[in-house]
Amino acid sequence: MQKIRYIVLAVLLLGVVGIISFIIAKAEKMVGLAIYSPRILPDVKPEGNHEEFSLDLEGAKIKGWVLQPQVSTDTAVIIAPGYQGTKALLLPLAEFFRDNGFFSVVFDPRGEGESGGEIYALGAFEDEDIEAIMDYLEKSHQISQFVLFGISCGATASIIASARNQERVVTTIADSPFANILIAQGGGFFKILWVRFCNFWGKVRKGIDLCKETDALSCIGKVSHIMLIHCIEDRTLHFENSVLLYNSAQEPKELWLVDNLDHVQAITHCTEEYLQRVLGFVQKCLEAR
Repeated sequence: MQKIRYIVLAVLLLGVVGIISFIIAKAEKMVGLAIYSPRILPDVKPEGNHEEFSLDLEGAKIKGWVLQPQVSTDTAVIIAPGYQGTKALLLPLAEFFRDNGFFSVVFDPRGEGESGGEIYALGAFEDEDIEAIMDYLEKSHQISQFVLFGISCGATASIIASARNQERVVTTIADSPFANILIAQGGGFFKILWVRFCNFWGKVRKGIDLCKETDALSCIGKVSHIMLIHCIEDRTLHFENSVLLYNSAQEPKELWLVDNLDHVQAITHCTEEYLQRVLGFVQKCLEAR
């Protein structure tokens, strides 16, 4: 009888260990998917007058391009890519702003493209990258005001950077941001519980608190002059993320919800309308400033 009891306890213990190991393995995979991004290296470079820069930030090199307009200006547009995004992918957008008289900056955030850093972390460091670029442009090019333009995770990071720098940010354009990690993952008690556990595991393994460091909803109340863009059929980040952010932002603000398109597809499927809407909003904010 005693022997059978020991066998049962051993089986139960092995079962518990197996379940815990399975949960940790799943969490490790989720954390890996969240904070590592396959690097895509640029296969194009800007034409015309431009500058390549490299900033040393916490031991990682942040690399990007500054596209300079033909006329003098004190306003720069800083364009932040999302997950698996690079400066090369956003070069046409940067060229559009340059051609419309702005200093235009595209960069690879930490962990992406040609920049250093092991981890991308869904934009958790990207707000600091943006601030470092603002500091650099102020000193090297006498830029005094900025437009922050972010795509997906870069949009979330742009909102967070804007909240800390309202005195020098003229306007923020956020295309398909997430409000915070919990909202991005959708509702439900068990889903939220799982996200929180994965976030805890990420803190243990990499020291990154994604729930805290990518929470745009908690700080957007400080942000005004913001335009949010989101596709209604977005299967990656539900458009409700932008609705929540819009409702919490200060006036003036604008929300453009685009029908029948998926994640960040408005810029490629409605290009002319997209560019003119964004440019018009930026110009309106500059006039108000």
